[in-house]
Amino acid sequence: VAFGRKRKMTTQQIEELRERRKSGVLIKTLMADYNLSKASVYRYLDADDN
Repeated sequence: VAFGRKRKMTTQQIEELRERRKSGVLIKTLMADYNLSKASVYRYLDADDN
């Protein structure tokens, strides 16, 4: 049974977010581009599962 809200982003978008962060894009920019909160951006960056 899955708990919680469904993800707002697809696995492809999450990978894109991680790649952009590795290339030096600011968290603020990622927040604006993906319409996410700061906590959500960090949660997607830190998550091990796709």
